[in-house]
Amino acid sequence: MVKKVSQGSFGKTFLAIYEQHPQKLLCILKQILFSTLDPKSYQTTARLFRREVMGLSQLGQHPQIPLLLASFQYNQNFYLVQEYIQGLTLKQELEQQGLFKEKQIWPILRELLPILQFIHQHQIIHREY
Repeated sequence: MVKKVSQGSFGKTFLAIYEQHPQKLLCILKQILFSTLDPKSYQTTARLFRREVMGLSQLGQHPQIPLLLASFQYNQNFYLVQEYIQGLTLKQELEQQGLFKEKQIWPILRELLPILQFIHQHQIIHREY
């Protein structure tokens, strides 16, 4: 089973089953698209991908960050396989509930800020939005 979840300018995200796990876990498969055949650009992308894999391997040690299950290259594209975490994104919650009140924001910040601190302690800049 593979179901497309989202697509951005640099890749696609799919919900899939991680067949190599004994429990056949649901996972997120991130395909990093590579659109040019320019060898220099490809080498830069490969280097950045390896750095991303190293960073995600370290960050997966935190209980609130999805675990990196695997990474691989296939047909000039790079792939990350990560633990699937069920639930709504912050964007989806905002769309459903509207703007949060201050008393709703503080618990979110108390949960998020230690995670961001952990990420920054590993010299990683979080760029997701």
